[in-house]
Amino acid sequence: MRILYAIKIIAFCAVFYWSNSVLAQQNPPCVATQTLSVAQRFISHQGEVIAQERVHLPDVLPFSARRPDMQVRYRLDVAACAQAADTTLYSYRVGAPYAVLALGAQAQADAPRALTPWLPRPGMRDNLLHSLGSGTTSLNGRVPAVFALPKGTRYIDFELRAMPYIPAGLTLVQLGNDQTLAAQQVQDYQGLSYAADLVAGLSTLLGVLAVLLGLKRERDMGLRWFALGCAAWGMRNLLYLNPLMAGDGYVVELFLSYGVALCGMAMAAAALYACIPMRARDERVLRNAVAALTLLNVASVPLPVLAPVARIAGLLLTTGVIVWAVWLMARSKQPVRGVSQGVRYFLMAALLLLLVLGLHDFGIVLSLRPPTSPVLAFWGFSGVVLALAVLSSARVVDALNLAQNANAELELRIDEKSQQLERFYATARVQELGRASDTARTRERERMAREMHDGLGAQLITALRGVERGGLSKDEVAEALQDGLDELRLLMDSSDVGRSLHGALAAWRNRWDPRLTAAGLTLLWEVPASLENVALSEDAVLQLMRILQEAVTNAMKHAQCDRVTVHVAHEEGMLWLSVTDNGVGINLSTAQQASQRGLRHIALRAAQLGAQHTVLPLGAPAHGTQVRVGLRVESA
Repeated sequence: MRILYAIKIIAFCAVFYWSNSVLAQQNPPCVATQTLSVAQRFISHQGEVIAQERVHLPDVLPFSARRPDMQVRYRLDVAACAQAADTTLYSYRVGAPYAVLALGAQAQADAPRALTPWLPRPGMRDNLLHSLGSGTTSLNGRVPAVFALPKGTRYIDFELRAMPYIPAGLTLVQLGNDQTLAAQQVQDYQGLSYAADLVAGLSTLLGVLAVLLGLKRERDMGLRWFALGCAAWGMRNLLYLNPLMAGDGYVVELFLSYGVALCGMAMAAAALYACIPMRARDERVLRNAVAALTLLNVASVPLPVLAPVARIAGLLLTTGVIVWAVWLMARSKQPVRGVSQGVRYFLMAALLLLLVLGLHDFGIVLSLRPPTSPVLAFWGFSGVVLALAVLSSARVVDALNLAQNANAELELRIDEKSQQLERFYATARVQELGRASDTARTRERERMAREMHDGLGAQLITALRGVERGGLSKDEVAEALQDGLDELRLLMDSSDVGRSLHGALAAWRNRWDPRLTAAGLTLLWEVPASLENVALSEDAVLQLMRILQEAVTNAMKHAQCDRVTVHVAHEEGMLWLSVTDNGVGINLSTAQQASQRGLRHIALRAAQLGAQHTVLPLGAPAHGTQVRVGLRVESA
């Protein structure tokens, strides 16, 4: 057994020496810039090497090496540049998250040294990324990286730390000086990131706008799907060009694959909602497809064996949803307002372009395309975003046209309705005025009839009965007729709707001043001009004039005076009417019967008005009687 074990060690050393000799012959000596075309590939399972062979770069991995439980490592011979002081290593498109280790002359005995890449800008030799440490961080294989080689480095190992996202392990590795390779790195990185960053920024902006619009349009599912697609693509692009990946990079790679599929399905759903009336069954198909893909990728985190299934499922579901969406849009005959047939065809073409370019990129994953082929999926996504923007613009223009036409139509209808309302108002006004006039005439007739019956009628009947019985003298009959005539004049004055209290008082003064003068009485008139602003009803004016006339009549008959003062004041919302004589005064307890009847009339009319009233004898030096009535009124 010892002899057999020694033979194995000798054979392994011989093979290792022979492979290193071959690598030294294939990789030329250290020159300004050289491309490494040969490497030694080691495939391990659970830490044990199960396959070792010399490969040419770019290297296409066998299918058995792409399993999540396999580890792949490449060893490159850089001994020709071991003594150079400014030697750098440039790598581009490594097939999985990886780490770079530098080894000395004794590759098996020397401890490997983890190298840190430069940032993707020139002149950064003194500004390195943080060290990889104890394997907690991996490098992104999509980002071009430049590594400064320590002096004395003879071998470089590339360790793939997760399941490859493309079938190639290493594609391009170059040796040279730092300035040359750093410039090459910047050029490649800018070509890779310019379009990706532009599309990522645009998708993020449009996604935010879609979310803001979705807050106002809660039922617009198309906006929600569009926002979901933009969010998935924006997040994917942030991780796509990030130089470092957490841990071994497996979860990040899983999300990058999931993000492409989610974005494709979300954009197809947004196009469907924008172009055709969606049925409940179609909505369930979209939701179930996204839910199935999401659950499969979540399950792949603890179960890496499901990762290849998740990638294939993402490809199949995305392809199926896009083809299904284009088919529904093509066969739908029901138009959607604001979406013309040309815009619909443009969106269908954009979806098909996304599908073709996505299949091209997935062809790289399936080894149907060379691993150095350019990535084109983001151009397809840009086309779909542009098509949806054109569709949104068309719908906005249609909405503006509709609003403009609606405004014109609304103005026309408003004019028509305004004319109809004017005609209706004129007719209604005429009818209302007619009804108001009829009502006013009816009320006036009723009021005149009531007043004539209660006032003038009562006086005439009393006089008539006195004459029939012979109980009235000629003077008493004349007095009764004069009272009836005064009552009739008061009724006529109150029936003049255009006459205010001020006018009624002026008319009464014109009639009564000559009568008082003939009776030897002087009328002192104290009525302010501001009384014109006092608004009273016809009944109120009539009752006040009756109180005034009753008070003056009592003064003429019973006061034995030679002067009567009529004073009217309007103060703080109260109208005060007072009639004062300079006669003998009144003794309320021994007043004559006629005077008592006059006072009862004044009290009754004041009560009908809701007014305050007082009858006061005036003492020395001024003798006489004052009748005062107060009524709360409003200004006109």
